[in-house]
Amino acid sequence: MGGLRRLSAMAFRMRAIVSKTVAITLLALGVLTQNAASVSSQSPQPDEIVLLYRQVGQLTHDGKYAEAAALGERVLAEAERRFGPDSPVAAMVLGSLGYAYMRDGKLAAAEPVLKRCLAIHEKVDGPEHLNVAQALSDLGMLYDDEGRYAEAEPLLQRSVAIRVKLLGDEHPEVAQSLNNLAGVYQDEGKLDAALPLFQKSLAIQEKALEPTDPVLAIPLGNLGFVCKTLGKFGLAEPLYVRALSISEKALGAEHPNVTAALNNLAELYEAEGKFPVAEPLLQRALSIREKVLGPEHTEVALSLNNLAELYREEERFAAAVAQRGDLRESAWT
Repeated sequence: MGGLRRLSAMAFRMRAIVSKTVAITLLALGVLTQNAASVSSQSPQPDEIVLLYRQVGQLTHDGKYAEAAALGERVLAEAERRFGPDSPVAAMVLGSLGYAYMRDGKLAAAEPVLKRCLAIHEKVDGPEHLNVAQALSDLGMLYDDEGRYAEAEPLLQRSVAIRVKLLGDEHPEVAQSLNNLAGVYQDEGKLDAALPLFQKSLAIQEKALEPTDPVLAIPLGNLGFVCKTLGKFGLAEPLYVRALSISEKALGAEHPNVTAALNNLAELYEAEGKFPVAEPLLQRALSIREKVLGPEHTEVALSLNNLAELYREEERFAAAVAQRGDLRESAWT
């Protein structure tokens, strides 16, 4: 299953400032925007660090992950200079930077950043704070992406527990943690454990969000994947089609997150033997990734591999050999 599958606070929205410590620190220095300053009646003017931090979130939203990471590094340096390397403001920026690294495929760079973010939040906010739950979720997602399931599972279980305790079991942030924990179970082959968590996550999100919110595309795709894997193709297809439609309308036809929905639907058609229907979806996903992410990105290599597998299954061996040749020259090697 290729592409975006996890729910993150920065998947489609800029990470919110949920730490009162962060809010008070920024207020004291007069750098909060009006939206972030809801804890005060003051209306301070935006500061450069806040504007740049918001820009990191916007670049990530737009799929410009390398630019987001580069800017995040600048914002982190400024936050450390002004507030200190172990400040809650630095932790806030570290979380955003770590997520940008993850989306850009730089998993090794993301790990120390996200571990540091978690350590600061645990020290500043305490072990059962919402900031800690988010940091646990981000680090757990990273370990899942690296195949380190035994390390990912307890982090995500703890994230679920904190959010349920503080927010109740119907909150969208609980849905995020449930979705990500289910993703680990899925990767471990524990589909019976993953299915009810994906169903619960989707149900919470559908209550909380507009029907066209792009966040919904992720749990829809996840539930579709489990249905497909269990051989329930008739249940999987409408979930995948809806996820693709939402992503295209909300994000634009050439956003990199759209490629996840394209790949999912193509893989379903491939499993059903509908190769002529699957091929243009995979070709489109490859074209988007090459254009937006660049020809050397690992997700381009994944798209090349997906096409090669399709050609192999169609017994189009010559086409498969050509695609494999491209793959060997890509960032996948």
